[in-house]
Amino acid sequence: MHEFNLKMTKIMALVVVVSVIFIMIGGIQLLKNNYYLRWPYFVLQWNYLKAEASYINYKYDGIMNMALHKSPVNFNPADTKNAKLIPVLIYHGVITDSNWKPDGTNIFLQDFQAQMFALKKDGWQTISMEDYIDFVRGEKQLPEKSFLLTFDDGRKDSFYNGDPVLRAVGYKATMFVITGASMDDGQSPFHLSQQELRQMIATGRWEMDSHTQNGHGSMPIDPSGKWNHFLTNKMWLAGKGRLETNDEYAKRVAGDLAGAKSDIEKKLGVKSVPAFAYPYGDFGQNPSNFPAVQTALTKIVSSIYSVSFIQASNNDYVSNAADGSFMSKRIEVDSSIDAAHLVRMLDNSRYKNLDYADNFSKDNGWLEGWGSRRIDNGEMLIGTTNTDDSASTFLSGTSLWQNYLMSAEAAVRNGDSFALTSRYSNEDSYATCDFTGDAVDLEQKVPGRNIPDITARLGNEIVPGATVNVAMQVNGNSASCYLGGVPVLSGTLDSSLTQGGVGFKMWDPAHKETLSVKNLKVSGILPSFPVK
Repeated sequence: MHEFNLKMTKIMALVVVVSVIFIMIGGIQLLKNNYYLRWPYFVLQWNYLKAEASYINYKYDGIMNMALHKSPVNFNPADTKNAKLIPVLIYHGVITDSNWKPDGTNIFLQDFQAQMFALKKDGWQTISMEDYIDFVRGEKQLPEKSFLLTFDDGRKDSFYNGDPVLRAVGYKATMFVITGASMDDGQSPFHLSQQELRQMIATGRWEMDSHTQNGHGSMPIDPSGKWNHFLTNKMWLAGKGRLETNDEYAKRVAGDLAGAKSDIEKKLGVKSVPAFAYPYGDFGQNPSNFPAVQTALTKIVSSIYSVSFIQASNNDYVSNAADGSFMSKRIEVDSSIDAAHLVRMLDNSRYKNLDYADNFSKDNGWLEGWGSRRIDNGEMLIGTTNTDDSASTFLSGTSLWQNYLMSAEAAVRNGDSFALTSRYSNEDSYATCDFTGDAVDLEQKVPGRNIPDITARLGNEIVPGATVNVAMQVNGNSASCYLGGVPVLSGTLDSSLTQGGVGFKMWDPAHKETLSVKNLKVSGILPSFPVK
């Protein structure tokens, strides 16, 4: 009997030990698979509390002021006018590591928070991707100070560090996901898992769109072993000793982009994936082993998605119009842009009404295409740099202007050459009146065409350092250049130059000259000749 009891005791002890082991394994598996029982979730909740407290302190200039029912400090109300231009912001990582050094791509959490708080205070509101697409197509009106907020790459730090800030200010965002990196079991320390992406969607603050399946990277493009971007080059097929054919390129790229769309729809339960963001902002404009890649890639992307996004260059306007364009520009934001600068940039990117005047008492949104520019004591000073033999600047918020007369006072210190720019769309599409000491040229720049200049000779009327009154008129398909209020040259514009904004150019290979511009006026109601 004693031996029987001893055996039973051992058996029971073994059962208890096995049960405990099974419970521990099950608990570990539960913790591993349950998002709400994992450490990152608890960290996120703490971050929510911190962001809410920070925003309340910012909004009311102290938490105690909110408790005393005081009003928010200098918060602008939402704008009731309709927007003609919409900016899109792009962020990558939101960093909390104090040892991290700004890299021109990512942003410190405190900087991101300051930017979002400042935009909210200035009256800016986020919109959905559907809202944005409907606006671009001209199918929906959106209020002024609307913007689309986007993040690239499906990074963990974007969500865990950025989402608490978005919740605090009531903003929404779109995450462009590299599905081949994110549709896993959550083991990546960098990319968000499928479960985490689902949780983001469940917050109601995040939408998911495509940033390729496995195409955010490089591949071999020649027999020497050189690598370049996946989407914008033909792959070198080492086993066949050749580049892939046009058809092979199209099949590879279309398969990746369609696969990414399918991943988001099927694995995340998203009904529609209308948008695509080009990795690195490369849509074929950079050097490639496939000369026709820009046309080929755009054809593939547009067959799968409704809209695509690239990063705006120095020569681009930073907001997008309701013009039906398939490709939209985004402003890349990092820690080098402080909150006040970002607010000014977005405010200045709004549509500027005609008639317009600028006395250069402050910067109203002049963008540097190249060279240097600064506003100083009632004048804008334009000059070359060590790397640029010329300079160009154009005015943000003027891309939709059509028929107008621009006039200004100009002087070239140590020189006599400069230009007025009209109907500027980008660095490859505009018209100019080029003034030199003894001539005026009407120049047109149009993609794929070489249009001869029209020239009028002067009698050395532009003297180095002397101020002259100059003007340029564009009306329909005609353009005219003025000097001293008198038209000196007219010509016919290319049919593609139908709209665009104003700007100035100068050229100086010796790096000794500075263009001074004062008292710009732009009139949409063309006065009678002569112009004074």
